[in-house]
Amino acid sequence: MIFQIIEDIFNAAKWPVAVVVFDKFVLQKIPIPEYVKKHHNVAKWKHEVGALTNATVLAVGAPIALYFSPAQSVMESPINTFGKALLEYSTVFYIYDSFKILVDRPFNRLLTAFFVLHHSICDLVLITCLYDKKYEGLVLTSLLMEVNSVFVHTRLLLKYSGNTENVIFPIVKLLNLVTNIPFRYYVGKYVIERMLTRPNYSRDAKWYFAMTSIGIISTLNILVLVRVFHQDFILPNKQKQKTL
Repeated sequence: MIFQIIEDIFNAAKWPVAVVVFDKFVLQKIPIPEYVKKHHNVAKWKHEVGALTNATVLAVGAPIALYFSPAQSVMESPINTFGKALLEYSTVFYIYDSFKILVDRPFNRLLTAFFVLHHSICDLVLITCLYDKKYEGLVLTSLLMEVNSVFVHTRLLLKYSGNTENVIFPIVKLLNLVTNIPFRYYVGKYVIERMLTRPNYSRDAKWYFAMTSIGIISTLNILVLVRVFHQDFILPNKQKQKTL
């Protein structure tokens, strides 16, 4: 009985402890570029370092989990231990990141609301999924979107540190755009299609909640794509035309 209680406490605390400790003793110790300090982007830069780390973990982990158990992408198939660990880690990260955004205030109110809305929806889906053990495979498949997030956050880190004139930035901008379509649009499309193939008699409250959530996330993804495309490709061309 005692050992079971200890095991339950460990299982409940392992990811919160791991995320907080790694952030405090590893990510927060990464040297901050002088350009960032000079232009008061320290909070934004720190946030993107954490976000890039999370995106990298999921971008590498999700394909591995799906590769070794392809059936996980099916709607209600069993999920392996590694895949479940990724879902648990993601849940904790989004809660922790939301807390840090609200406390550190690295963004304006609109972006803060955007991130908190995104993270809240992700957490509700993840917690429901882990508790109910339904749609675990599809939620794990949704984490493939983080492949694009790697370039989203790399792009922002380069901007915040003033490295927009080097040869890397145009490559990252292009990869950000190119990976958006397959890893956000098509992954979202696949998840929605799998949900729609579920028989009508099985469409319970959780089904409608999942469909609403993926719809909101897909809408947010489109808004981000439009904003980034405008900033990286439309505005620079307009500025060039003005200088001619």
